[in-house]
Amino acid sequence: MAESLLIRDVPPKLKNWIESEREQAMVSQREYVISVLEKAYNSKAAPTLFDKP
Repeated sequence: MAESLLIRDVPPKLKNWIESEREQAMVSQREYVISVLEKAYNSKAAPTLFDKP
């Protein structure tokens, strides 16, 4: 069973970045954030704001 993850008080610049990037990728916020987290998890290096999912 999948668990939920709630993140509060996301800084506006990060929220705006997520929104902009997910619109460009034409995916939901959930899909975009999960893809970014999966890339970070599978990467040896920390992701940057310039990485595409």
